[in-house]
Amino acid sequence: MFADTDLARRCEVTQVSPYPDGFEAWLAATECDGWLYTGALENHADLVDRLAVSRPLYGHRGDILRPVRDPLRLQSVLGRHGIRFPTTVLAAGPQAPPRHIAKTCVGSERESYWQQFVEGTSLSAVFRGPQLLGVTRQLVGEAWAGAGQFQYCGTLTPWPLATRKLSALEQIGQVLHGQFDLTHLFGVDLVDDGDELWVIEINPRYTASMEVVEQSQAISVFRADQTASPATSHGATCYGKVVLFAKAPLVVSARLSDTLLQQTGDLPWPTIADIPNAGTEINTGQPVLTLFTKGSSCEEVMSRLRAGVEAMDRQLYGRNFVCD
Repeated sequence: MFADTDLARRCEVTQVSPYPDGFEAWLAATECDGWLYTGALENHADLVDRLAVSRPLYGHRGDILRPVRDPLRLQSVLGRHGIRFPTTVLAAGPQAPPRHIAKTCVGSERESYWQQFVEGTSLSAVFRGPQLLGVTRQLVGEAWAGAGQFQYCGTLTPWPLATRKLSALEQIGQVLHGQFDLTHLFGVDLVDDGDELWVIEINPRYTASMEVVEQSQAISVFRADQTASPATSHGATCYGKVVLFAKAPLVVSARLSDTLLQQTGDLPWPTIADIPNAGTEINTGQPVLTLFTKGSSCEEVMSRLRAGVEAMDRQLYGRNFVCD
């Protein structure tokens, strides 16, 4: 969607338009051994199936996507196995009842639904088939990153969980694998209410958390011969990233784009990524770039990310910029 300048410096990049239907013509004209999709394309199961006919797909086809992205079907299956899932009902009007969130299921016959709000810490678990690869803390709706309410804006990993909760996560992976035939990469969004884990949503594809889990575990999530140890060990290095959203309208100058490129750092683990091309106009609330860091604990990583965002805001908007 963006064809960012740091990516274009490393490999051939095509900005596909219109999104997502433009993928069909692009993939048909592209020579490749296979392809995979990332965020939001799981909501276009028919398109995924058409693309899978054109070139080999590494990931889940439409017959897998439709049931696992159906919140009522997911609620029924998880409930039968004793896994907590927020009470979910089809929307019966424009206003959600108290303590419920109005959600839209794109590409589904059930366009709108209400889901019980669960208070707690937002987490994500990364799986390859039934195998748990990592546990992450999700940064959601962080005002200091410019994110909107409930908007994903970053990841910290490895996130410590009690043995009992790790066992619960492994059971969740086994159930999803067995009931929905999830055999490739997928992510599970969760909330830890302090006592129990609640499944919120299934992302049946390569997720935003996976690149951070790969660094933490020193693995490639695509290699079935590589195993992981999701449990946090004392003294383990923690990794994190934050997506910075615009806090004011911004036009990226050639000088700014070049300066950011010089600050990216090493390719295997850059400090800055998703750098916009010169001339890009970014409105308030739209994504600008991504910052990465590591540290001796998730608390240290969070502190470094916040400091990095503050410094980047001054670089983007001027030394006297203050976010209200």
